[in-house]
Formats: sequence, structure tokens, C-alpha cells
Amino acid sequence: MYKSTCRIIKAVMTIVLVATVGLLACIFFMDGYSTYIVKSDSMKPVFKSGDMVVIGSPGLPFVKDISPDRIVSFERNNEMVTHRIVSIEGDTVYTKGDAQENVDPWSVSRFFDIKGCYIFHIPYIGLASTFLKTRLGWLVCVILPALGLVSFIIKDIVKEVRHCFT
Repeated sequence: MYKSTCRIIKAVMTIVLVATVGLLACIFFMDGYSTYIVKSDSMKPVFKSGDMVVIGSPGLPFVKDISPDRIVSFERNNEMVTHRIVSIEGDTVYTKGDAQENVDPWSVSRFFDIKGCYIFHIPYIGLASTFLKTRLGWLVCVILPALGLVSFIIKDIVKEVRHCFT
């Protein structure tokens, strides 16, 4: 009973992992959709620093139109900002982070500045990305697995050489 339950759990986890990776691959390769890692807590509790946010251009499937109370992403000083729309006056959009008390001191253009609308987020995935950019992250996630793989290959080569000479 225990073994069959474990197999079912492993199968479900594998399916979820494959589906998630497939979805992210589709998003990555489809025009109009993009992802990025959140760098601040200005939108807490919706998402927080370290989460991956998926955005899409207005008019695409799964993307809601630009309107008040929607979350949008725009570029400001060469950084992506994702905030909630407070109001729209013609072409001008005023935004605010959910964790902020005041409306942002800047405005954005509805048609030129907004890169996309928030679709969903994946918690904590950005923390792994950030860790991978450190020396320890490279050691743990890249160098050690690569050394392990090379050691298995060398072991197989030595085994074959010994087999040939015996």
C-alpha cells in the first residue's frame, strides 16, 4: 500500500513539474508574453521579492485589458516595475504598489510605456535564479553536478579499458 501511494505521488509530482516547465517554455517562446523576477516588495501581498511574474500584451489570450485595478508592468529608469492601475486619464496611467500608501510620483503612457498585464506568478523561483548567480550557487548547482557526471564517465571509461585488457 505504501509503495503504491509513493508511486502515485511521484507520478503526480512529475506531471506537475513537466507541465510547469512546458508552460514556462511556451511563454518564453511565444511573442507577447514574458517573465521576470520581482526585485521589491511593493506589491505585497499579491507577490513579493523573488517571485517570477508572467505578463502578456493586452489583447492576447489570458490577458485582461488595461483598466483601473489591473496590475501592469512598465519600464522605468531601465527597470521593470509592476504596479496596480489607480486611474486612467486619456493616455496617462497612474499606478501604485499595493504595499505603498501613495500613488506613484510618476505617470506612464498607456500605449507606449506599458509592456504587459499581469497574468500569474510563481513564488520563490527567482530566489533560485539569484542563488545561481553567486559563486556558491554555481558551485552547488553547476560545478558539483558536472564533476559528478565527469566522474561517472571516467569510471565507465576505466571499466571498459580494464575489460579490454583482461
